[in-house]
Amino acid sequence: MALRDKIPAIVEHIKANFEETVGYQRDLINILEGNLLSYVLQVMKRELSPKAYERSKGRVPAINVLSRLVDKLSQLYIDAPTREVAVKNVVDSELLDVYESSTGVNSRMDFANRLYNTNKRFAIEPYVEDGVPLFRVLAANEFIPFSDHPKDKTKMTVFIKFGEIYTDDYMPLEQKLGKSTFYLYSDDEVIKITGAGEEIEIEDNPDGVNSYGVIPFIYARNSYIDLIPQRDTDTFTMATLIPLIFSDLNYATQFLSHSVFYGIDIDVNNLEMNPDAFWQVSSKNGEGKSPSIGTIKPEVDIDKVLASIKEQLYMWLDSKGIRASGFESANTASGIAKVIDEADATSARRKQLNKFIEVEARLWQLVKVMHEVWVRSGEIKERRLFSKDFYVDVNFGSLEPVTDTKKELEEIKLKLDMGLISKRMAVKESNPMLDDEQIDALLKEIEDEKKSNVETMQQTFQGDEGGEDTELKV
Repeated sequence: MALRDKIPAIVEHIKANFEETVGYQRDLINILEGNLLSYVLQVMKRELSPKAYERSKGRVPAINVLSRLVDKLSQLYIDAPTREVAVKNVVDSELLDVYESSTGVNSRMDFANRLYNTNKRFAIEPYVEDGVPLFRVLAANEFIPFSDHPKDKTKMTVFIKFGEIYTDDYMPLEQKLGKSTFYLYSDDEVIKITGAGEEIEIEDNPDGVNSYGVIPFIYARNSYIDLIPQRDTDTFTMATLIPLIFSDLNYATQFLSHSVFYGIDIDVNNLEMNPDAFWQVSSKNGEGKSPSIGTIKPEVDIDKVLASIKEQLYMWLDSKGIRASGFESANTASGIAKVIDEADATSARRKQLNKFIEVEARLWQLVKVMHEVWVRSGEIKERRLFSKDFYVDVNFGSLEPVTDTKKELEEIKLKLDMGLISKRMAVKESNPMLDDEQIDALLKEIEDEKKSNVETMQQTFQGDEGGEDTELKV
């Protein structure tokens, strides 16, 4: 079926996914990029009275849990992976080096890794500018994948890239789409339309031909079931909930610092008002008047609130496949931040490893196809071609689990003190990377150093005693 014939179905698909794409997915990216406060304030404004909102809005702590979580999960490109051509070929190797250098592939893929852990999907667009090949990473709010594959609905058949988009909250959806533009890419065609389905001529490609013969984008997602992964409804909620609860604590702490003064049967007309709050109370008619002044001190169980935050954070991290640690130190804001810092995300990162190996394999095969077209059209400075056997092997190295060194050493010392292991076993356990010969050398060095220290102490002790021959036992 020609791409033009698919336009009605594609328009309906855009309608069904537009608000989610430019709304929720964009919100997550905004929070990831640091714009958390505005979303927390929106929730506070809905929940609090106008007076309480005005008093508490300046007390929102800058605790961006989503950003910290994404940083924790997105570690694949912290140390640049190695890329080698599978079949040794000098030209292929040199061309691969050219592309790695010009595209800044590691920084682009690092950003893609962050988007993968934020929106569960991203796309990569290779392109040429001034004769130099580059990569552009598209976030989830910049495109929508479409499939009308007769057998596999998870296989993308059309890539919908956003052009000019209108997202006015007060504008009806039909009106937004009518003003917005979209580029549709199939293996053979490229068409520009409005969200209403009206075609717009592409100035530099009036015939709408896709000269590459394949969709010129790599689309990656973390679902094998859905073409567009289901959104994690917990992500936005938890990203805003934790700073909200801390805001409540800060608001409560404000009142802990200021007792409420009250007066019973007191004339306050000439009373100078120093406290924030003064309650004037009158006793019932007929009762004996007994004027008095007192205070009411608010109470908030801060530790229990922090413990509640900690429990929710642990459960959330666990649902993401992250083994959290630092449980005992999490009864403070810094402790809760430490929970994420010291959490072990090795398992979650390993799950991403195969996905990004696959993504890079598809990316370099797409580069091979597009590079040949760019050479034929004279768009690129590099004129050499990849060989027909060009394929890239990517090695990410090992992903070591996060360990608490202090805790491990304390456990080794406990076993040594209890006589459960020998000194040599303790040294071996503390230095797992050393072989037996190196362990023996280290033990000798430790003994020699201890003996030297003892001799130094003996000399010092003898000097303090006026040179008497005093034996120092250790």
